[in-house]
Amino acid sequence: MIVEGDAKSGKLYHLSCFIQSGQCPSEINTLKGFQRLKKVDQQAVLLAQEETKKENKKRPAPDSADAPVAKKSKVKKEEESLQDALKTQSRLLWKLHDDLEREVSKDALVGLLEYNEQFVPTGLSNLLDAVSDAMLFGALAPCPTCKNSSLRYTNGQYKCTAMATEWAACLYSTREPVRVPFKVPKEYHDVDFLRKYKYKERKRLFAPDSDIKVLQNKPFANRTVYVVNGSHQDGKTKEQLSEELKVLGATISSKFVTPGQEDVMRVKFKGGAVVDPESGLDTKATVMRDSRGTPMTAVLGMVDLVKGCNSFYRLQALKQDTGGHSFWVFRAWGRIGTTIGGTKLEKFTTESAARQNFEAVYLEKTGNEWRNRDRFEKVPHRFYEMELDYGDTLLLGESTRFYTLIPHDFGMKTPPLLDNRKMIKTKLQMLEDLREIELAYSILKQGGTGDEHPADQHYRQLKTNLRPMDKTSEEFARIQQYVSLTHAATHSNYKLQVLSVFDVERADEKARFESYRGAQHNRQLLWHGSRRTNWVGIL
Repeated sequence: MIVEGDAKSGKLYHLSCFIQSGQCPSEINTLKGFQRLKKVDQQAVLLAQEETKKENKKRPAPDSADAPVAKKSKVKKEEESLQDALKTQSRLLWKLHDDLEREVSKDALVGLLEYNEQFVPTGLSNLLDAVSDAMLFGALAPCPTCKNSSLRYTNGQYKCTAMATEWAACLYSTREPVRVPFKVPKEYHDVDFLRKYKYKERKRLFAPDSDIKVLQNKPFANRTVYVVNGSHQDGKTKEQLSEELKVLGATISSKFVTPGQEDVMRVKFKGGAVVDPESGLDTKATVMRDSRGTPMTAVLGMVDLVKGCNSFYRLQALKQDTGGHSFWVFRAWGRIGTTIGGTKLEKFTTESAARQNFEAVYLEKTGNEWRNRDRFEKVPHRFYEMELDYGDTLLLGESTRFYTLIPHDFGMKTPPLLDNRKMIKTKLQMLEDLREIELAYSILKQGGTGDEHPADQHYRQLKTNLRPMDKTSEEFARIQQYVSLTHAATHSNYKLQVLSVFDVERADEKARFESYRGAQHNRQLLWHGSRRTNWVGIL
């Protein structure tokens, strides 16, 4: 927080940036609030300031006079030449842009792009940009990777707009695309400058990328925030505060979930299907069925690794239980594994109206007709229907397969069904142990000389030198201090005691580390715990 007179303005810094910003005092421990930091954080801050001071001493100030005058002059001329060329290019682009906006209709802009087999964007501004680029530099040839779509200019790159498959987008991008002459058909010759237009081959220039690295991560990036109702600081409304948090990178959640809440949804069958509990109708409604008797319920999913999309969509058609004449279509959507999302419940007076609405939403989200769902085909940028099995059949089959592949000794008892997290977690841990034991066993099987003790044989096969550290040494004391100071406050129910410390030197590791020696000042502690069965595999 920077104070200027009676005004306060909040600024966020990385620690290293703050130390070099000019706002940091020469002795950082005099900074207000420093004493409220944890001891380990205080030490980290002091160490960072010391490292920065050392770097500043080592790094001499750049002396521009050292550079040869002729070399500086040549570089400067090249930069000025590029700047002049970029200015000329910009003038040509904007003149063409203005002429098109003034004399050519929106329909004609679309027609020019379609005639030259170019991508047609939405919005007048985007259309003008696309036609200007194509007329000045040439029409864009199809994508050389997927060969089934045209390119478009966006964010300083020409990128493919197509899907490589029904599951994934094409990732092709370039600054030097293949161009073909742009053509103006005779039907547009009523516009004077279009009639006189002749294609001239040009190469689009780009300003050099800045050396300044822009901070991509915002303060609240990857954080989900719930904003309570009512007025907030400085009289801001919930909506205003939510918008400010979004600018800082936060995701606004519509629900507040306390840590103590159960994360498993309990459902119950009614008429052979499950009514979504979030609809609020699970006690008074049943899932409708179509003409073939199929329950009208669907769970959809969509993942896009390029856009960072990981979404779900649930859809159900419901009817009131016996004696009622109400019908609903329930929807729920959001991002998997988060509280982001929402729900919608629409009421209908007739069953046919609810059925039509359900089928229309299903078609919109998946690109498939409900009646053809048995022949479902994945459509690019649309949801994919996920198959659900509420019964024990799937669990029974997978449990049987697991016990067949990994034999267990149950005696005369029936093997238990793998139907809960605790049991599955236990089995996963068992498999990890088996994998590590297999590695240790393979080492044990390797024979050695008859005169050598078996323990020495196996130790030698590790190809690792283990040396117990002297408990009176400075390094041992420092490790004890690290263990004490870095113990998280959230783990206050126990304490750790250092019994022994071993110096580990693996074969050839020192030589491999030499290439990273220059970065040794940039390091952090890593605490890693593991069971003894894993030690051989780790070493």
